[in-house]
Amino acid sequence: METPAAQAALEEFREVGGFPCHQTVMFHHARLVELLYALEKLSMCVEDDEIGSDVVRTAIEGPPRNATAHVEAQRGTLIHDYEVDSEGIVTKTNLIIATQQNASAIDETLGLSVAHYIDKKDEELLNGIEFGIRCYDPCLSCATHRVGDMKLEVVIQKDGKTLREARR
Repeated sequence: METPAAQAALEEFREVGGFPCHQTVMFHHARLVELLYALEKLSMCVEDDEIGSDVVRTAIEGPPRNATAHVEAQRGTLIHDYEVDSEGIVTKTNLIIATQQNASAIDETLGLSVAHYIDKKDEELLNGIEFGIRCYDPCLSCATHRVGDMKLEVVIQKDGKTLREARR
């Protein structure tokens, strides 16, 4: 990484999780490394005299064009696709969020959680499932604020038969 503290944190992350790391549970740790990098870069930007420049907008040159962008965010890659009119006004937007892209991996993780906790008490089952969800979607962590307080209704079925239900 380009900044010293983030580089040290990345090296520690690789010692713990391996390289490459394929452990879903390490997603939050990786996000902390990225956050540290962002904070270090932000402090560099603040010290740059250009940050106080009067140039805050660039005039459009030529006809406006449609654009697609990929942005790395806490949940994974966000894909934004924009269409604009002749004035450069956005007329259509298509956003593909990371939760959609992670759906099959989330399903697999939830299946592993269910297999591990199916014979445990309801609260253990629900916490195991909640943990799996939060690995992929930290926005749910912020939205619910407290571990163990996420409202869940779980129905486990096999071959069309309900094996178990649990709710919080």
